Amino acid sequence: MEKFTKAFPSKPLKSTAGKPWALAGVVGSGNLEVLVERGSRPSDAMDCHIETSIPGYKASWLAALADFAHHYPAGGT
Repeated sequence: MEKFTKAFPSKPLKSTAGKPWALAGVVGSGNLEVLVERGSRPSDAMDCHIETSIPGYKASWLAALADFAHHYPAGGT
């Protein structure tokens, strides 16, 4: 199993919900789980913790997450 952590700069995520949590969607195949929670970091960064059973794809994960953090406001998560 490969595990790694990386922070990416990102615009702050704006919260419009009155609740401190939300459940949104399901991946039908069950091959991917994404958990997003507000963090204690400043709102200008997105922290990512990856755990995968398939080694050798770290560069692909980092590229995909960097692209997401650049195009979507996810800071503070």
